[in-house]
Amino acid sequence: MKIVNLNVYSLFDLFVGILMLHTVSPLPELFASIHAYFLISKGGITLLPINLQGLIPLLVFGAAADVISAAIILTGQLPILTGYKEIIAGVLFIKGLWSLLGFMG
Repeated sequence: MKIVNLNVYSLFDLFVGILMLHTVSPLPELFASIHAYFLISKGGITLLPINLQGLIPLLVFGAAADVISAAIILTGQLPILTGYKEIIAGVLFIKGLWSLLGFMG
């Protein structure tokens, strides 16, 4: 039995959530922190080897959160990887949009 279900999407959610905790953005600090902790928890939950069929609402909200996170990262100032913020935001936007389209189908 696997202890951790390693996948790129969960690790990317954890990375972006931690990155957003330290990003200076024009949004209120409380909203950005809640958003970042939601991404970190979504990334942590999807790392667990459990059946995700009961967590579909969480995953739909997480896909919408990816799109919002892309906007926050694009408009904010990252503490590291500032030269790659457009690439990180673009990958995150495509990930969220692709997930939302997948849930619609």
